[in-house]
Parts: sequence; structure tokens; C-alpha cells
Amino acid sequence: MSQGLQRTGGDWEAYAQLARELDAVRAAETARTAGIRRAVAQMSEHADGLEARLQAQQVSLTQLGRQLRLRTGKLQADKVEPVVEPAPLLSEVAADIDRVDQEANEAADRGRYPALLPRWSSFTRNLLIYGIAAAVVVAAQVSAFFRSDLGQDADPAIGSGTGPNPVVVLFLIPLVGFILGYVVAGIAGRPRVVEGRVRLNPRLGLLLCFGVGPAIFAGLMIQSFTSR
Repeated sequence: MSQGLQRTGGDWEAYAQLARELDAVRAAETARTAGIRRAVAQMSEHADGLEARLQAQQVSLTQLGRQLRLRTGKLQADKVEPVVEPAPLLSEVAADIDRVDQEANEAADRGRYPALLPRWSSFTRNLLIYGIAAAVVVAAQVSAFFRSDLGQDADPAIGSGTGPNPVVVLFLIPLVGFILGYVVAGIAGRPRVVEGRVRLNPRLGLLLCFGVGPAIFAGLMIQSFTSR
């Protein structure tokens, strides 16, 4: 009888031990499942936040493209492939969104500067453009002079006073050069994101295009008289 009780008591202890182990396994599984659920909820929340950022980014990129006068195609997602580990992929997506935001900010910053010599001041840039236009004007005036009777040594009309048309040389050619310089200065100085009027310095252009040729001619005449 005592052996039967002993055997029964030992079986009960084994049963109780197994029950405790089963409870521990269930508790661990419950904790693990709860942890998985929390992780899934966090990843889902993270994915929702990234989706919202993508939608806002699409709107901002479309607006930026219109401001910069650039063509923007429709943004379409690629074919979705099965994802085994979503956490690293979400990190990559977040990094790509940050990179696109940075590039968009840089593009918007560049759009506020002129197309030609963006770091130059408007006066310096216009001085270069009108200076080139004035050089073209002088070259055209010299060409008009040498194509006239006064520029041809073999022409029998030399000394007769026949020469280039002064209206063409002194007015029409400088006017064409000024207009070309003015148009180029307007195109080169206009930023993609327009934030006001472009400074074109027309007085500077008029001075260079109409004054450089006569100034060079006067300098040559003075040098000719002083060298005698």
C-alpha cells in the first residue's frame, strides 16, 4: 500500500512538473507572439508613415517641376516582389526618401540662380554680355568700313570722300548689337524660379555698344595725329 502511494505521489510530481513546464512554454510563446505583434504593428506604422511621405514628396516634386519648367513623368511603382525581411527594406526606403528630399532642395536652390554664370552678380554678368556685343559691333563696323570705297586701296574713288553709310555704321549696327545683348542678358540672367524682375542694365549696354566704336576711332585718330 505504501509503495502504491509512493508511486502515485511520484507520478503526481512528474505531472505537476510537466504542467509547470507547459505553462512556461505557453507564457514564453504568448510573450513571443505579443512581441511579434508589437513589431508588426510598429513596422506597419512605419510603412504608413513612409507612404504618407512618398505621397507628399510626389506632390512637392510635381510642383517643383512646374516651377523649374521641367517635364515630370508619372510616378509609377514597380512590380512588387515578396519581402522576407521587411525591416531592412523599410530602412532603405526611408534612406531613399531622405536622399530625394535633399536632391530636390538642391535643385530648388539652383533654380533660384541664373542659367549663365549663376554665382556672378547681375552687373558683372551683363558687363560680359554687353562687352561681347560691343566687340561684335566694332568688328561689324570695321567690316563695313573695309567693304566701302575708303577701305579699298585699288578703288579709284579713294580720296573722293565716298565711304560707309554713317547711319548704318554709327547707329544701325550698334542698335542691333545692343538689342542682341539685351535679349541674351535677359535669357542668361533669368532664373528658372522667377522671383522678380531680371536686372539687365540697359544703360551699360547702350554705353558699350554705341560708345566703344567711336572711342576706338577717336583713339586711333589721336594716335595718328600725335605720331606725326
